[in-house]
Amino acid sequence: MKSYLTFLFVMFLLPALYAQSNGYGKSIIVVNTTNISAQPGATVQVGYTTKLYSGNTWGTTMQYANSTALANDGIKVNFSTSYGDPTFSGTLYIQISNNTNVGTYKISLYATGDDPSVNQTNITLTVYKPKTVSTTQSTTTSNTSLSTKNQSTPTSNATLSTKNTTSQITSYEYIVVIVVVIIILAAYFILRNKQKM
Repeated sequence: MKSYLTFLFVMFLLPALYAQSNGYGKSIIVVNTTNISAQPGATVQVGYTTKLYSGNTWGTTMQYANSTALANDGIKVNFSTSYGDPTFSGTLYIQISNNTNVGTYKISLYATGDDPSVNQTNITLTVYKPKTVSTTQSTTTSNTSLSTKNQSTPTSNATLSTKNTTSQITSYEYIVVIVVVIIILAAYFILRNKQKM
């Protein structure tokens, strides 16, 4: 019986006394950015490192505050590494639903367990409305180009009409020249015949 109690003391009480005498550790969470912006439907990545702040490392679990409220807003947060002995690093994946309203949201990271974080690390998420490209300017430009083309059509028609008129004048002149030549030849032959007589 005595040896059994000694075994229990060694297996359970000594680690507890050691932890009590040396103290559990404290951790701190550091992120590579505290302000992010994204559109609805996007997934954003944020790097984080959970460092041992004081004491001895015993293990800690990553969590974030207001998980239910954020989920209701269509925002889900996942840790690539949710548990470890500080110091350890990971990536935070923030998924934004297509139905998430435009606005600002706060994601507060903290650690629990034997090495809880000394404070929360806040990340500000700004969800903004996607920019829409206006087609009004393109439509106006197309209409202006079409109007310019329509305005140039009468000029083309006028040029064609001028060419036709010029062509007609040239034909008349050609006929007149032929008639004049015939008259001259006829007069020549008449005068010649009279001289012979």
